[in-house]
Amino acid sequence: MAAGMSGKTKCAPLAGQTVSADFEDILERWLESRSHGEAREAFAALVRERSLTGFPLPSGDCGRWAEAFAASLPVSPEHPHVRRHGNLALKLCDSGEAASKEAGAQDCASTLLPAGLRPLRPVEIAGAFLVSRFVEGDSFDGRNREHVRAAAAHLARIHQTEISPAMASWLRRRGQCHYEGCALRNRLQEEVGNVRLAFGEPSAALLAEALPDVQAEVVLGHGDYQGPNMVFGTDRIFLTDWGDFGLCHPWYEVAHFLWFVEEDMEDIALESYLDVRRHPGNAEKGLEKGRLIDGIIRAGSVARMMLRRETEPVSALPPPW
Repeated sequence: MAAGMSGKTKCAPLAGQTVSADFEDILERWLESRSHGEAREAFAALVRERSLTGFPLPSGDCGRWAEAFAASLPVSPEHPHVRRHGNLALKLCDSGEAASKEAGAQDCASTLLPAGLRPLRPVEIAGAFLVSRFVEGDSFDGRNREHVRAAAAHLARIHQTEISPAMASWLRRRGQCHYEGCALRNRLQEEVGNVRLAFGEPSAALLAEALPDVQAEVVLGHGDYQGPNMVFGTDRIFLTDWGDFGLCHPWYEVAHFLWFVEEDMEDIALESYLDVRRHPGNAEKGLEKGRLIDGIIRAGSVARMMLRRETEPVSALPPPW
């Protein structure tokens, strides 16, 4: 990792705001080690207690601040539910239409990606269930050096896949461009709106002020490259949840992956990623922008879940398995 990409970040409050010493202390503890449960809980409790109105805008590393903001909210986004039945894996999607859409994205990824990176093709669609072969293997461990190295290199190989102008145009026509260009910019603005509805104007105003320029080299991306979506098989990594596969901002996806990596393993992950990627550009600036994008999307995801729980009866939520 380039010098200056990690280390303590000092945050400055907005003009006219005051932030107490204990708030700054907990924020800095969070920035130093995001994965420590004690710091996470203390930070979340303090932010909730102050109703997010005193949240400081940083003068330096906006990305880590946005991630800390997302983690401080009262609930975490729910992940899709997967259940094993014999040698099959059944994933419960939001609807039959969502299951069909994800199956189509998996077929697309199987066509465009080289061998060793392709997803398992779904066996069938059964209502809102996407049925595929169950793969025996280990779950991702963000504290395991070999897991971190292998997963980062795997992501780099996906991003390294060549994209022709015709392929990019075809993916955009299909709507498989969730995390690049106009689609990504619109998504960020939408998530700021969700935060406004769920948590009020002060929180949304801070995120809106931090909205980044999303211009970047476009790559093929999984769209949700994170630890819970990985299975380490005997000879390769298998990924699940391909519904957002398509054109992607590379550093957003790197930042999204690093959320599940222990902080003292981040340098190892980036080294492994950059060993594979050709011409990745300015890694430090790219990762900073990626963290900011990821933090805003995470905050919006939590806001959407909060709004959904306020408007839907408990019986309408997915079963807890």
